Parts: sequence; structure tokens; C-alpha cells
Amino acid sequence: MARLEGKVAFVTGAARGQGRSHAIRLAEEGASVIAMDICEQIDSVFYPMATTDDLAETERLVKEAGGSIVTSIGDVRNRADVQRAYDAGIEQFGHVDIVLPNAGIMPVIEPGDQPQAWHDAIDVMLTGVWHVLEVAVPGLIERGQGGSIVITSSAAGLTSIGLNTFPGQAGYSAAKHGVVGLMRLYSKQLAKHSIRVNTVHPTGVNTPMVANAEYGAFVNSHPEVANDESYKNPMPVELIEAVDISNAIVFLASDEARYVTGCDPAGRCRLQQSLSEGVSDHDDNRIGGRSAAGDRRSRAGIRGRPMVESTGDEWIDLVDPWTEKRAARIRSATAEDVERAVQAARASFDSGVWASRTMAERATFSTRSRTGSSAGSRS
Repeated sequence: MARLEGKVAFVTGAARGQGRSHAIRLAEEGASVIAMDICEQIDSVFYPMATTDDLAETERLVKEAGGSIVTSIGDVRNRADVQRAYDAGIEQFGHVDIVLPNAGIMPVIEPGDQPQAWHDAIDVMLTGVWHVLEVAVPGLIERGQGGSIVITSSAAGLTSIGLNTFPGQAGYSAAKHGVVGLMRLYSKQLAKHSIRVNTVHPTGVNTPMVANAEYGAFVNSHPEVANDESYKNPMPVELIEAVDISNAIVFLASDEARYVTGCDPAGRCRLQQSLSEGVSDHDDNRIGGRSAAGDRRSRAGIRGRPMVESTGDEWIDLVDPWTEKRAARIRSATAEDVERAVQAARASFDSGVWASRTMAERATFSTRSRTGSSAGSRS
């Protein structure tokens, strides 16, 4: 059986590039697709945007892959357009299980130097994402079968990557960081409905947004961009393919990721992870919580084992798996600090001390911040 058999996905920005790739891969795994794209040019964008012919090609390729598809032309900046596209899909397929707010633009060079480029970037890639969530989430909740939302952010949504401070570049960076905030909010609020929300953060991808004559000419005339280490991948690849992102999305949309929510690729997750089993039973997240079928995972075999919660900021929590309460909060400035705390918790468990200590006694781990001052734990 295909991994997404019987599921329906709502994909924006689907006429070409990553959106088209996502639609095809989801169809290959058994999903039906509701595809939406603006199919017209936005004045602040320097490269030619997708057309109606591109959207028709996506439809052909999805059907060639064995999938069913409904296409709509619409602008994510206009909530009514998003609603119409969603409603057309519901009329055809009856429900939605997977939501991919993927529509994006890159107004980072001229004419992205005009003030309107800021508004275009924010309106497409932040407000547009919110429009998709507001339209699709009520149906996911009402259906009561859980669901998966995967928002397309960017590597620029994790770091300070940027070509300049043009309005379009500033809007791009702000929007790609902003959707991470939406992801964290919605993942927390929707967890009780078994609806998972995550972001993906692609590096440069071999799509028309990047692989075009205009951007190539810009890079050739600005060698400092090509030589900037922040634009280089750790692995020896200049651009990845859209299908590389699509494969990750297939995983996040599938039942294989049924307890993965609130995550971005930097490892910042609102998730509990047992040091020994890889799952826990904490009520504040979906690992070890209720599955789509509503079944509770047994705690047998994991009680008494320390768990670590990484919240993506400067704190980590050590959690008592017996009471599901925070046993200690530890200030952490670096990944090495986190690892030291994990090893301390594991050593405490391995020595049999963890299960016997009182809550107050357990809250004794400490580490050091970047400044070198002691950062003691607190309960």
C-alpha cells in the first residue's frame, strides 16, 4: 500500500518548481492533490513567474503519476481565492489531510529594491501562509482524523543569509522567519487534535526561482555572492533538486512521522525524546501521545528513564518520566552544553540514582553559558 493512499493534499504554488514536485511525489504515494497557483507576474519579482500552461503541465504530470488533481488559479494574498481553491478540492475529494503552504517569491534584486517588494514578500510568504492555515485548519479539526501541515520556509528562515537590505530581501527574510513562528504556534495549539505542523528549510534549489538567466547574471556581476561562505552547502552540491524537499515532505505527511510536530531542520522541536527508547509519554506534545486512532502508548519499559526536552531556545528541560513533570531546567548556550546535560541525565539513570532521587535532588545539573558564568538548574 502506498504511504499516502486515500489522503488529499492542498498545495499552493503548485504550477512549477517545488510545488509541482511535491504534487507529483504525493500523487506517486497515493494522495489526491488540490493545486493552486497565481499564474501571473508580480511586478517586484525579477524572474518570469509560472503561467497557466505550467499549471496545466503539473496537472498532466500528476495524472501521469496515477494521481487525481483539481487545479485552481488564485492568489494566496487574497483569502477568498484560497477559500475557492480549497472548496473546489473539497467538492471533488470530500476532505483534506495534508496542507502545504508553499507559494513563494524571491524579490531580492531589482526591482526588489522598491518599497512594494517588502509588502509583496510579506503578503505572499507570511500572510499567504496564514490564509492557507485559516482556510484549511477548521476542516482538519472538524474531520477529527488528524493531519499534517508542512510550511515551506527557507535556510534564510534560520540564519542571516541575505544578498542586501533591499525591501524585497528584507521581506523575504522576515517572512521565512515569520512562518517558523506560525509553525510553533499552530503545532502547540493543534497537537490535541493530532494535527502536526512542521517547517522545511531548503537551501538553494534547482528551480526557476534560482536557476534563471536574471539571477545568473546578478551572481556573475557580484562575485562576492558566489564566494560568500554562508551560501555554500556543507556537502559538495551547489543546488539540490526539488524532489529532495518533496521526499522529506512525503515523510512528514505520512504516518511514519505521526508523532513529529513543531520541528524545523535545526533540531528545534517541542517534542519529548526518551534517551533510551526514543519516545515518551509527555502530555505537552505528540510523541507518545494519542495516535490518530486515539490509542495511548504504554509506558511499560520507559518509566524511570530520564528524558530531555529541547525547546529551541537557551534552555533545556530534564523531565521525570514517572510524573511527566519538569525535573530540572538547565541553561544551555551551545549544542555541546545540551549534549553534556544529556550525558549527565543518562549517567544518573544508568547508576540507578535518577529513579530514587527526589524532584529537588534531581534538579542539580548545571552547565556554563558562553560567558563562562555558572548557570545552575532550577526546578
